[in-house]
Amino acid sequence: MTRRTAFLTALAGVALAALLLTGLLLSAGSGKVRGTNPTSPVFVVGKAKTFARQVEKERRPLIFPDPNERGKTIVLQYVAASGWHASEGHARDDPTCIVQWHPDERTFTDCHHTSYPEDGGGLVHYRTEIDAKGILRVDLRQSIS
Repeated sequence: MTRRTAFLTALAGVALAALLLTGLLLSAGSGKVRGTNPTSPVFVVGKAKTFARQVEKERRPLIFPDPNERGKTIVLQYVAASGWHASEGHARDDPTCIVQWHPDERTFTDCHHTSYPEDGGGLVHYRTEIDAKGILRVDLRQSIS
């Protein structure tokens, strides 16, 4: 292999890694979130129907790392039978213990091996509402355990 071939191969590898990392970062989020004001206690997610289709299609909840810069990762799950559920994305007494989603079992588990149902039961919950325009909002002012 010539130096030029080795250089071009390495360059292609770096470009591929950058593309994969970008794709991973985009897929780890939830898509576009419009109208989010970090200082607001109400997290404006976006069109509820659009996000519900995304959750059902991808078979995973939406995860928002600290959307209002208050140290809370928010997990939004759409359950067809009961609607939207917003919860903190970590164990109650351990904010470093982030929950993981298991699509085949439709459950979450945390780092302590505690299991939670698909609606996030057992985690700290927040009120969700859909306004007249179909915009989904999460009220982070108080939990509704």
